[in-house]
Amino acid sequence: MKTISEVNEYIQDGAKRHGSKNKFLSSKEYADMYPIIEKIYNAEKIKEDSTAYAAMKEVGAAYGDRVTYTLFGMFFTTDTLTGTLVCRNGLPMVKLDSKFNGKRFTQWHKGWKKI
Repeated sequence: MKTISEVNEYIQDGAKRHGSKNKFLSSKEYADMYPIIEKIYNAEKIKEDSTAYAAMKEVGAAYGDRVTYTLFGMFFTTDTLTGTLVCRNGLPMVKLDSKFNGKRFTQWHKGWKKI
């Protein structure tokens, strides 16, 4: 195992063999493999984090900035979201001023513009 997709395949295969995902995750087999899986997961997370931070630098965004994003829907409808750029679980997220689709937080991307 070297990639996160291989880890996911391994977990799915183990879940089939053990009858459920929870049974597999509590098995000795998974416990023995966990240090390897954790290393792969952490390496993937660092890669994702660095990509997100590079994108933030590219557009001049920083935590605490007020941001806005306009969604264009079918039939020429638009929704404008506003919020504050925050760090949540080590990733840049936008804390929305009001819930959108039942969510208070959403992932930040380059489409968000500083207000």
